[in-house]
Amino acid sequence: MVRSQQQVPHSGGPEGHDTTQELRYPDIPFPPSPIQQLPLSLALDKQVVSDTHRSSAFVPNLANDLFPKASFAITPNAVVKLCEKYFYDLTNWKWLYYPDFSNSADRIERASATASFLNKLTRISWLLYGDNRHPLPSVPRRWSVTQSSRLLVDGSKVASCGLALVDAGSADLQWSHILCDVQIESTLKGISRAVQKLTTGAAHIFATQEHRLFHLGLALAGDTCQLAYFDRAGRVLSPKFNVHKHCVLFARVIMGLTVLDKSFLGFDPNVILREGRRFLKVSQQEYEILETIHIKTTMLGRGTVCWRCRCPDDDEDFVIKSVWVDEREGAEEGELLMGVQMVAQLRTESDELVLRPDGEPYTTVRVRESRQGKKRSIVPYYVPRLVLRRIVFQPYARPPRDFSSKEELLEWMLDALQEHEAVYEDLHFLHGNINDDNIRAYTEPGSSRPRGMLIDFASAVSVSGQPATGSANEGGGTLPFTACDILLFPRQSEHGPWHDFESFLYVLMIICATCSGPSSTPRQGFDIRKSPMAPWYTSDGNRKADIMYLYSDAKFRAFLNRTFDPYFDDLKDIVCELRTLIMFRKYRQITHLDVMTVFDNHIRARRAIQAHAAIASKQASPVASKKRNCRKRRTDPSPSSSPALDAPAGPTHGMTTRAKSRAAPPRGPSLASNKPNLTRILTPSRRKTRASTEHAQFDQAGMATATRAAKRRKMV
Repeated sequence: MVRSQQQVPHSGGPEGHDTTQELRYPDIPFPPSPIQQLPLSLALDKQVVSDTHRSSAFVPNLANDLFPKASFAITPNAVVKLCEKYFYDLTNWKWLYYPDFSNSADRIERASATASFLNKLTRISWLLYGDNRHPLPSVPRRWSVTQSSRLLVDGSKVASCGLALVDAGSADLQWSHILCDVQIESTLKGISRAVQKLTTGAAHIFATQEHRLFHLGLALAGDTCQLAYFDRAGRVLSPKFNVHKHCVLFARVIMGLTVLDKSFLGFDPNVILREGRRFLKVSQQEYEILETIHIKTTMLGRGTVCWRCRCPDDDEDFVIKSVWVDEREGAEEGELLMGVQMVAQLRTESDELVLRPDGEPYTTVRVRESRQGKKRSIVPYYVPRLVLRRIVFQPYARPPRDFSSKEELLEWMLDALQEHEAVYEDLHFLHGNINDDNIRAYTEPGSSRPRGMLIDFASAVSVSGQPATGSANEGGGTLPFTACDILLFPRQSEHGPWHDFESFLYVLMIICATCSGPSSTPRQGFDIRKSPMAPWYTSDGNRKADIMYLYSDAKFRAFLNRTFDPYFDDLKDIVCELRTLIMFRKYRQITHLDVMTVFDNHIRARRAIQAHAAIASKQASPVASKKRNCRKRRTDPSPSSSPALDAPAGPTHGMTTRAKSRAAPPRGPSLASNKPNLTRILTPSRRKTRASTEHAQFDQAGMATATRAAKRRKMV
């Protein structure tokens, strides 16, 4: 079947057929590829594998549902028949080149032999499609040997040698390149172990491939195969089957993975690659993806991804959020965003379900409701019924790491706290997922100062009672920013405002540890996962709680000295003060006012120091200062000039009290300079109390003075 001519007809990708291609795959097979080492970059724990194992479901017709017969231009049954005698023995029901695992104890040798067999089967399928001018992927796919570390249900890590299906030409393999993960065991007894190892691969693939809707893995144990389907609700398994006796089923799986469109492998068809650029279609409108703002790295749950996008021929930026939500919740976040618009100036352009090519919504229920004859499987109540939604809104806001000064960073966080208070007090929700991606900053029209804001209310917690709390949203937060109580007791803790305050504190700490200056300047040669803050990233809640609760002030300060970049040395005071307030307040009765007061005081102090330094720099030359002041007294005696900025340095003896006060440096401006001064810091009740007290004092003293004056007038 291998051709010898130098120019052969060959099917290209979606662009059409090329009839004058030079000799290439599948006419010439791929040479063996080197073994690829895959990094274990996610901090997985056994709970992830255990939860996935517990959520597993069995679907008898899984392969047929994923790869319907109608999707193949040449059916798998026809391919098996065409392979008779030279690749499959119909008499003995056996693949001729399938490796005998019992003859080799070496894992790499078994994996290499399996990769060789699968590449031969893939090439045969491509040749048959190409001979009949049927469409094929624009880039060939091949099976490569990989090595990696995998996590089992019991929490142990094992070295694994398996296979990965990738696009041909991928040199240095990463998890972002993998189309299908294969784990190999020598005997049938190891099939469960192979399936457990597939969970590690699925977690890494969801964390690195933002446009992945689901993922497929293969477990091979001797002559037995099992197909594993992973999505945001967990795992679905096919029945185990013998690759020789069920040759057509095995050919269906391999052909579905190698000759069909990538949407059959779980890639979102609404994400389009064109000339090296990515485009996303929402509501019949095409947006160009400029950057990925956020991707949630956990496999189970909402799988939130946020992109900064722009319409073609337009310079206006949008934020598009992709999220899996429980279909029983409907458009809850969209409705919440409508309320948040009052606070955050968000404009929701669209909020819709993402539809499959057949017009049905993408849902985690579809594959689990497999038909068996006229009967349909019932999905257990504990399995999430998730549907995919896309929300388009404005404005696009910058991340907090883009601050231009440390004062601006604190101001943005204080602004976000004010919005958090408004959502909590007015809408009765807690954000539930405060992290460094969900605090943003944008400049309002007509304003000169960027303002902090909150985004991504997908994990919002409805609250009630006094103080208002709600059920902790298990898995809803982001690991490094999760409060210690929620991390240690996820099913027992009521989510209160203090948990979000703790997350605000961790945002500040992590920025101080990973940045070395403004404008997102990264800290060179620093890996926070290998620093004293490593427990924040490894779900080691006990160690994290020891640092935050049990360290003395001096020990915690030493911890910050080892962790923070020197650029942020002067922010250690506010971090220590916030830690004392948030972690040690009795019964956790902490209000937004308490936390905002800490931020406001530090901002004012820093502004006052800056103003004083500016005055000192202006007064550095006494002679020039005297001449300048003399000219001003001669030419501009108007009292509108600012004495605090123009007064000469020197002793103040002989000055009146009013002159001394006017010569003092001005108090630094508050963050709320664009708003009524301290409207958040001084609440209405406190203003009323202070005003009534002052009024009462005036009444008593004033009446006494007026009475004495009246008596004197009568005496006269």
